[in-house]
Amino acid sequence: MTEGLLAGLRVVDLAGEPAQMAARILGDLGADVRLFDHPGRGRDIDRLAWDAGKTAVDESSLRSVLAEADVVLDTPGWPGAPELDPSLAPRAVWVSVTPFGLDGPRSGWRASDLGVMAASGNMYATGDPDRAPVRCTEPSAWCHAGPEAAFAALTALASGVRPQRVDVSMQEVVLVANMGAGGRFARAGFRGRRTGAAIGRTREIWPCADGYVSFGLRGGKARVPNLQTITRLVEEAGLDSPALSERDWTTYNHLAISDEELRKHDGRALADVIRLAPIGSRIWSRIDGSVDAGFSFAQANLETHWTLNGTATYRSPRYLLNATVASQITAQENDDSISRNSVGLSGHRSLANRWYTVGWGQVQQNQEVSLDLRVVAG
Repeated sequence: MTEGLLAGLRVVDLAGEPAQMAARILGDLGADVRLFDHPGRGRDIDRLAWDAGKTAVDESSLRSVLAEADVVLDTPGWPGAPELDPSLAPRAVWVSVTPFGLDGPRSGWRASDLGVMAASGNMYATGDPDRAPVRCTEPSAWCHAGPEAAFAALTALASGVRPQRVDVSMQEVVLVANMGAGGRFARAGFRGRRTGAAIGRTREIWPCADGYVSFGLRGGKARVPNLQTITRLVEEAGLDSPALSERDWTTYNHLAISDEELRKHDGRALADVIRLAPIGSRIWSRIDGSVDAGFSFAQANLETHWTLNGTATYRSPRYLLNATVASQITAQENDDSISRNSVGLSGHRSLANRWYTVGWGQVQQNQEVSLDLRVVAG
C-alpha cells in the first residue's frame, strides 16, 4: 500500500460540526487523526461521513495526545465543543474555526450556517429575483470552511513556525467564494441581484426527481470532467441528446459560442440545457428593478439611520442598461447629519460579429470623507 502524503502527521480533532470535514481531509491524505468526541459533532449521518478513519480518544488520554500533536482543530464557541488552551499542544499548529474570526468587532458573535451564508452576501445573490434569498439545504458554510481549514493547517505547517495559532473565519471563507462581486460595489455601487435558475446565458438550476441539481453549460478546463460525466450518464440512460454527446467538451467555450449554436444543434433545440433571457415586445416588459429602504434607531446614542437602494435594468435586442441609486443618512442628537449618496449607470450595446461596447458612469457624494461631488466614467 502506498504511503499517504501526510503519513506520520498527528492530528487531534476537537472541532464541532462546522469543521468536522477538515480532519477527514487530512486523514484521507494519510495523517493519523485522533478524535475527541463530544455533543457538538452534529447529526449521525455527518459523523458517518466526516469521522470515518479517525481514532477515538477519551478524556483521560487527551492531554498526552495533544502534547504530541502536529495539528489541532477546534471550533471555539460552538455549542457542546470543548475550548482548551492551545498551550496544551506546544508543538502544534492550532487551527480555530469560528463564524467571524477570533478578533475584531464580531468575534463574539455566534452564527449557524444560515447566519454565515447571509453575512457573507452569498444568500443575497441566491434565489429568484421576485422572492426572498435562499440557501442550500445542507450546511454550505461548513463545506466551504472544512477544506479551507485543512489548507490553512497545511500552509501553517509549511511555514515551519510552531507553535502557531491559525484563525479561520467562516464569513471570510464564503466571502472569498463570491469572487469579485463584493469588491465591485465600492467602485460601481451595484449590489447585484438574484437571477433565478440562470447564470449569464445558461441555465444553472434544474429540477430532478428528488429536488434540484446545479449544472451549467459553462466552459473551462476545470469543468471538462463534469461535462463529460454528465454526457456519459445521459447516454447510459438511453436519452437522445446530440447537443451533449456530439460536442467536444475539451474545446467548448461558452463565451465564444454563438446564439445560433445555443438555439440549435443539428436541427435539435438546446432548450433542454440552455435558458436565454426573454426580451419582451413592449417597453415595460423589458424593465426589471427593485427598491429597498431601511430605518434604524440606536437608543444608546440616539442615532438614526436611513438607507435607500434601488436598481433598474432595461434589456432590448441590442442594449442592456443598468441603473443604480444608493443613499444613506445618519443623524445623531446634537450633531450634524452625515449623508452618502451615489447614482450609477452602465450600458452594453451589441454589435455585429459578436463585438460589443460597454460604458459606465457614477456620481458620488460622501460627507463622511468631505467629498462634495465626484464623477467617474469609463
